[in-house]
Amino acid sequence: MGMDDKPMIGVVGLGTMGLGIAQVYAAAGFQVLATDAHPATPDSALIRLAETLAPRVASGKLTAPARDAMFGSLTIQAAPADLHPCALIIEAIIASIAKQYSTIE
Repeated sequence: MGMDDKPMIGVVGLGTMGLGIAQVYAAAGFQVLATDAHPATPDSALIRLAETLAPRVASGKLTAPARDAMFGSLTIQAAPADLHPCALIIEAIIASIAKQYSTIE
C-alpha cells in the first residue's frame, strides 16, 4: 500500500451511528462499504445521508462537489460477507442483533 492509498473501511449497521461513521470515513476520502441486517435500512441509507447533508450544502458549510465525492466513496452492500475487501470493519449495531454478525466469512 502506497502512502496515498487508504485502506477500505467496512461498517456493519446503518442506523444513526453507523451511517455517521460511514459518512466521516467517506468524507475523509476512504472507500467505505456498509451493510445492515434490516432490509429497509440499507435501502434508505443514502436518502437519509442526503437529507442530513442538504442543510450543510445549503448553508455553504459543505460544497456540492464534496458531498458528491462522499457519496462516490460510500457503497451499500447486501450482506456482511460483502465487506471482505475491507482492512477495518466497524460494528455499529444493537447488541441483540450482534450475534448474527459474530463471524464474517
